[in-house]
Amino acid sequence: MKGTFDRKAYWEARILAWERFRYSRFTWLWPPAWPLRSRLRAAVLEAMRFLPEGGSVLELGCGSGLFAAALEHRAGSFVGIDLSEAAVQKARRRVPRFEFRQGDVLTAELPRADLVVFLGLLDWLTAEEAAHLFSKLQGQTLLFSFTVPGGFGPYRLYRRFVDRKLGRDIYRGRSWEPEAIEALAGSVEIVHCPWWNPGRLAIRKP
Repeated sequence: MKGTFDRKAYWEARILAWERFRYSRFTWLWPPAWPLRSRLRAAVLEAMRFLPEGGSVLELGCGSGLFAAALEHRAGSFVGIDLSEAAVQKARRRVPRFEFRQGDVLTAELPRADLVVFLGLLDWLTAEEAAHLFSKLQGQTLLFSFTVPGGFGPYRLYRRFVDRKLGRDIYRGRSWEPEAIEALAGSVEIVHCPWWNPGRLAIRKP
């Protein structure tokens, strides 16, 4: 990002509250949370479909381990990586038998896994960063999400008015045209795209 913007500090201060407002049982009636809850449920179902019993999972941008917890009894091994140390510490408490690391997925050495998952991560990367990430993950099965432009639902309005630029440094959720994703990732299969949800869940097979 431009200037002196500190992406790690941004997420360190924000991620746990961000998750509470989207996944807490006390906010399930909040419309901007519906697309993300729907995406998480769909991602768990797709992971069950593609992950062999006892297989290995790598999650990039794992947050506090919500996705990991859903696979606790399916995955034989699980490595989650997140920028936020606070999120990683909470994930370790939530799923003690899995491994969670603090780190930047763009620069860290990434272990290979039967299934690589990243939910929401692409919405916070530039096109150059996304291309770099996909190049690091060649030859692996990927389950990932991205947000498409357009629409006027609650989540779209949330993205328009809440995820604003910070000072001179533009750091906000971005949207992707499906064609741009295919240009970066290669051929993908869209496995979750309800009409009311700007989020898409996709699979890329080796």
